[in-house]
Amino acid sequence: MVKIINDILDLKSHELIDQQVADRQKNVILKGFNYLQKDGNDFLYIGDEVGLGKTYIAIGIMSLLRHFSSKRDYKDLIIVPKSNLQKKWQKEINKFVKTNWKYKDTRVKSLTNTSVGLNDNRTLFGRLSVNSSFDSAYLIFRMSSFSLGINNNNWNDWINELNDRLGGNEIALKYFKCGEKKGYFRQPKDSKERDRKQIKRLKRFYAYLLNIIMPEIDCLVVDEAHNYRKGNSDADMSSRNAVTSCLFGVKKDSLQEGIFIDDEKLRKEFFGLIKSKARKVVLLSATPIKSSLTDIINQIDCFKEHNYTSENIKSGIDGFMIRGIMNMNINGQIYSRNQYRYEHRNGGVIEADPEKPLKLDNDTDAITFGLFQYKLIEKLHKPRFNKSFEIGMLAGFETFCHDSKRIIEKEFEEVNSLSHRPQDSVDSDIIRELIESYQIIMNVDDYPRHPKQEILINELYNMAIRQKKALVYVRRIATAYELEQRLMKKFEQEFIFPKLQKLNNAKKYKSGDLDRLIMRFKEKKNEDILPKVYEVLWKRLKGSFNEEIIHFFDEYTCSYYDSLSDTQKTISGKIALWFEYLYDRDTEFKNIILRFIKRYIKSNNSFRINSQDKATIKNKIEITIEYWKKELINRSEQIDPDADEEDSLENEKYFFNRFFIKNEGLAFKNRVRIQDWLEFNYFLINKEFLIFGFDETKLTIPQINSKTKKNKIIDIYTDIFVSALNEKGYVPDINVPDEYNNNTFLTRLITEKCRAEFGNWLKIIRGKNRRKEFIINEIDILEAILKNIFRNGSGLLPAFIADKAGDSFDEVLFELISDEKYFGFVLDEIKNVLDNYTILRNTNFSDVNTLSEDATKIHSLFRNISPIIGTTGQDRLKKNRVAAQFRLPGFPYVLITTDVLKEGEDLQTFCKNIYHYGIAWSPIDMEQRTGRIDRIGSFAERLMKANDEINYSNDIQVYFPYISDSIEVNQVSKLFQSMNNFIKTFYDFTITANNDSTVSSEESVNKIPEQTKVLLKSKYEYKPDGLADIRNRICNQELCSGESILIKMREIFEKIKSLEYCLNLRHTLNNADYSISGTFLLPGQRIRSPLFKDLKPPPETSVLRRGPFKIALVFDPIEQEYIFNIYSKIGKCTPGEVTQIGGYVNNVSDKVNTIEVNENLLLYKGISIHSSIEDIISLLKEIIINADILEYHFFKGADDQDDI
Repeated sequence: MVKIINDILDLKSHELIDQQVADRQKNVILKGFNYLQKDGNDFLYIGDEVGLGKTYIAIGIMSLLRHFSSKRDYKDLIIVPKSNLQKKWQKEINKFVKTNWKYKDTRVKSLTNTSVGLNDNRTLFGRLSVNSSFDSAYLIFRMSSFSLGINNNNWNDWINELNDRLGGNEIALKYFKCGEKKGYFRQPKDSKERDRKQIKRLKRFYAYLLNIIMPEIDCLVVDEAHNYRKGNSDADMSSRNAVTSCLFGVKKDSLQEGIFIDDEKLRKEFFGLIKSKARKVVLLSATPIKSSLTDIINQIDCFKEHNYTSENIKSGIDGFMIRGIMNMNINGQIYSRNQYRYEHRNGGVIEADPEKPLKLDNDTDAITFGLFQYKLIEKLHKPRFNKSFEIGMLAGFETFCHDSKRIIEKEFEEVNSLSHRPQDSVDSDIIRELIESYQIIMNVDDYPRHPKQEILINELYNMAIRQKKALVYVRRIATAYELEQRLMKKFEQEFIFPKLQKLNNAKKYKSGDLDRLIMRFKEKKNEDILPKVYEVLWKRLKGSFNEEIIHFFDEYTCSYYDSLSDTQKTISGKIALWFEYLYDRDTEFKNIILRFIKRYIKSNNSFRINSQDKATIKNKIEITIEYWKKELINRSEQIDPDADEEDSLENEKYFFNRFFIKNEGLAFKNRVRIQDWLEFNYFLINKEFLIFGFDETKLTIPQINSKTKKNKIIDIYTDIFVSALNEKGYVPDINVPDEYNNNTFLTRLITEKCRAEFGNWLKIIRGKNRRKEFIINEIDILEAILKNIFRNGSGLLPAFIADKAGDSFDEVLFELISDEKYFGFVLDEIKNVLDNYTILRNTNFSDVNTLSEDATKIHSLFRNISPIIGTTGQDRLKKNRVAAQFRLPGFPYVLITTDVLKEGEDLQTFCKNIYHYGIAWSPIDMEQRTGRIDRIGSFAERLMKANDEINYSNDIQVYFPYISDSIEVNQVSKLFQSMNNFIKTFYDFTITANNDSTVSSEESVNKIPEQTKVLLKSKYEYKPDGLADIRNRICNQELCSGESILIKMREIFEKIKSLEYCLNLRHTLNNADYSISGTFLLPGQRIRSPLFKDLKPPPETSVLRRGPFKIALVFDPIEQEYIFNIYSKIGKCTPGEVTQIGGYVNNVSDKVNTIEVNENLLLYKGISIHSSIEDIISLLKEIIINADILEYHFFKGADDQDDI
């Protein structure tokens, strides 16, 4: 049965969510639900600004529609741009059902707090597949699924696969064969227009076939719907849009073109089978239009047939469009997002007010950049370019590095099909010539410095060493990796390495292992050359090895290494790994290789090998093969204990991560795993913070094997201690065995170094739930997070140094992480974790239930974590994990990315600085990018609210780096003008804006367009009047007796108020909550229950017992009518008690039910709204008395009842 809306849905599920934001989200959900419930209203557009929670609003609407539906096989389908967003939606649905949907209705939420609809990896689709056997599910497709890519190389196999995807449906197969006979599946011979049209027809025809077998989708949600703004016009669209439209049953003339045109009967018969498959459609986008309302019409076209045109949509958009503004209420004043963003439009990269433009102070930089501009302007003046260029398409504004070997296949990211941009930059040939002339004149192999890049790297470095986060967007894929590599190198060499040298000069910290670490770092400059040297070495030596040895390399290398790159899978790549193995272990071999490196550099990429070196290398390989075999057998000793099966050595770009993959570093990680350094001693924590009482008689001394590792020993004692805990107050001065007093580093860390922070953390946790199981579970999760900081994160390196120093591990590590000269940032990070634990729990670890179930979710998040991360669509890094790492308070400090991360991911948790180093060509993309850090609960928002003011230091800092007095000024000026125009249409779609992305190279820019700072308002914000509750549509309907519901509830209220022993009565008849609640004082005489005859009632007493109650208007989905539910509180229950009492009630009587709400167990029963007031009052008394009897029996006479 359904409870009132406030009890069904709670958008303020934790204290960090702003109440106004939560209320708005709830009201938008209700408006959307009410709107879609009306006949003829088939689609809704949620166009809220970035960061207002469109995902949650959509899930809320989906959930209400699902809840009120009587269908058992209810299906929601969500379409998202990229695979990382599939995972995000999956996670958010689970989180919403678990946290925000409060009622276990077995429609949305099961009795075990999970989603009723199937929502796991089986419902994530990377290709078009609709023959689903799932009865009730959330199906999540990528947009690329609808592209239906062809396979020209294996055409027949592809056609057979298409046939198989029809799942044996006889009707679909019949028309498939008809299409085959008419040549629809004929393989095209060339790229002529005729064949291109044939492919388009094939895809549309096949999508219509899939429509025949596709189940009806009850609610379709399209995330980032602006990706469909080109519509489904065959003249100007991607095949994805056409396939999507045909699949969902849009029967437009251009989509039916060429299908059975020579057989009118067959054509009519076929299209008569095509049905609209999406009952309700919800479109989501923060940027619904680029220039005009036609963009919105086109988006709707892709999913639903409708009657909107460019003429009538202006009058209709108010009905289906909801668009809210990200406002900030600070000290009673409202600010729109443009007022708390500081846009550095003069090109500066340093946080300064006023900002400082970038100038060319270096003569060489000025000459190089000047030459580039001269050659660029010369080229743009050719007729082909018409003295103009596209925004974002000049590589020279980002870098003077050229990928001449085409190591990276594409220059720019393809994030969707809308940007029909060129695949190569206009100035690539100019940069190549510039590099060649620079290297000849300067007699160097390096690339010329890019002045803008140098300045940016210096500022990003300064931010990183202060642990301030920065998000950097670039246009070119290669630029992302170039910036990452250069910034990482600077961080390692100028920030970390000097600390190691200083420590090694101090007697207290000096060790042989630290010496070797420093030596390896100094030698890392050879890392880039070594693979090339190994390649030459193999060419010189391969004739010396017999086939047996080569076979050994080929077979055993794959067994030894977890994963290999494509290069390492070749035989020469495998032998290079063997050379690397020897280089790390054999000093003589290493010295030979170092000599080869010098020769390689000196002799221009080649060298000779004398017979003595050749014999030595050959001998060492043959002798040590047997040792390698033995090591392979005992390989478990040398595997990184935290390794992820998808990780490989090539992903480790941070030197101080690579060091811990093998040799001394890996040995230390294995050592950490078996020590108790990073374990909590729960007894000592409990003793210090007086959390729980415990039964000291249960603290026994277990029998422990002498071979048991220290970390396992402390786990054993922890388990015993936790089992002895109770929820009574702590009793001091209890004697316990000494074995329970074994202190550990991590225990001392929170009881000594972070005592205040942990005390506050504990206060917050206990404020949420004081139950033992809850608090212990949260301590477990905190322990796992802190442990991973030292096992994989910023604390790994200082922990290694502390272990090798020889003195007390605890004391040395405390010194290292407490001293700003060394690794003070580690302690800062740990305190940050404690201070912001609730935020981390809700952003990164919301899907972690218990550590025993979900430990890997925490461990995997810290894999490959480094101070700087660069990622694009071309690498294998998991984008959702990169985003989650950036939401941590420590590593990584800088995230460099292309537009692959411009949509969907939340990056705002600890970052308020964004750099558009390579600007996007569209103001829509610029807004999507900045929106990653300007969202609900952002770091900037928390600062503003903590300081109760908006000022420069709290603002979101938005940077647009460019060199003043350069042609780049023309580009950014055009972009800023487009952004200002875009804001006008952003909040009033009836205004048409010109957002042309063409830049004139001749235009003289006298003034940079200023940032718009007026308070922004939206024409399309939801209208709250009459929309606050889902029952508004019936609250004024007449009952059979002629009385309205409101009148009847007032009469019930007055009758209850007149009864004896009634107190604390509350009567709420507003639009948010149709209910009556209060408390009865029960008479002292014994009253037996006719329902629970075997239970004794409370004894007669002069003390009156309390009976809280509530009468609420609810909807019965079984009877499909509104009723009154009458509730009375039994008591506060554990999960076990809920099961026990609920089971008893269900077995004894089918006339009443129990429900658990916020750990309180309620007894309830429904009654028709047509019942007489006397019958309602009679049932009320019956429910209260029976709930009291249950409370007395199961809680041993307790009468500790709060109101409901």
